[in-house]
Amino acid sequence: MLLADIKLCLGMLDETDRETIKRQDEYIRTHMTAAGRSKHSKHKAHAYKNEQHSLQGKTGKTHAPC
Repeated sequence: MLLADIKLCLGMLDETDRETIKRQDEYIRTHMTAAGRSKHSKHKAHAYKNEQHSLQGKTGKTHAPC
């Protein structure tokens, strides 16, 4: 009976460790690495290209020099 309980506890610890490692790996993949973080583009490349009325369209710059 005691040996069965010890084996059960060891099996649960091994499985919990696998789940914890899997969860941590997924967290690192989605929160820490640049590839996992970018779900959508924040900036559109060349969104203002060839516009004549905006600074970014004319010069490609987003802010005027001070």
